[in-house]
Amino acid sequence: MHCNRTATVSSSIKNSSYESLLTYNRLNVGVDLVWYKQMKNSCDGLDTQTHMGYGNGNFKFQSTTGNPMNQSFSLASRYSIQQNSPESFEYFERFSGGSDIKRNHFVVDVDVPNSAWRLLRTSGPDLANDFLANGFNRLEDKHFPKMPATQIIYSEQIKNGTFYGIKSPTDNSRPRHMSIPELNFYIANMYDFMYEETYEPFLRVFRSFGRSEEEMLEAAEQKWTDKNDASVMMRTASFGYGRGPLTMCMREGQFDRYGGNEMQESVSEDMLITFAVITAHWKKVKQTELREEMRHGDNYGYHIDY
Repeated sequence: MHCNRTATVSSSIKNSSYESLLTYNRLNVGVDLVWYKQMKNSCDGLDTQTHMGYGNGNFKFQSTTGNPMNQSFSLASRYSIQQNSPESFEYFERFSGGSDIKRNHFVVDVDVPNSAWRLLRTSGPDLANDFLANGFNRLEDKHFPKMPATQIIYSEQIKNGTFYGIKSPTDNSRPRHMSIPELNFYIANMYDFMYEETYEPFLRVFRSFGRSEEEMLEAAEQKWTDKNDASVMMRTASFGYGRGPLTMCMREGQFDRYGGNEMQESVSEDMLITFAVITAHWKKVKQTELREEMRHGDNYGYHIDY
């Protein structure tokens, strides 16, 4: 009797566990399917894409249409210290790269603490930046890495500008969106993207040309949708059944790249600058463990001031 009762209880536990597992799996499949459906068309019309990785400094841009040339970019921290100088761009993030075919080379410098950016055309590739972004922490045939042979590169500033945070009407405690006024770009939910991992796949960049800040704020405050109108120039996404790697999608078009008076089917330099601003902030958040400070610190409302 005791053995039978034990067998019955054991069988009941197993059946209960099995049913719970089935229910759990059904729920997971349901959630993953919803995620897949909401993301699968979110980058329609934004045909250049790059994986954001997990905060590393290497980005390869590829087109789903095959139009633009392959492009590879690097993001690394740089120093240019000037004694007793309060100037910008003493410590900054440098985004470098260009086309493999046309040999157009440029860098975007982003000074996060001073809310400044600049675009420089260079005489050649910034190999030192590539090394600092990707090569300094990788063994080379079981040997410590060495700086590759480099040459002096000359640069010319093409344009420069600023960025600043904009508070939401529904939450005045900290900035929520970001404006890059010189480029007429408005980044919706930039600070949610920075502060909470949950929001990473829901970033959108709008073209604000010809629209007032009130109109842009109204557009940024709208509920997220997978639809793209002509004003959506860039957005993040995470494809697949359930949350996967983060992808940035960008709109293509005919652009005069780097002031060279040559029209190319590609991503505009303004979008590359905006991408550099976004990734420079994202890198800072990960380097400083800002999210962990917010999650476990005494002051959850801590934020970066602009």
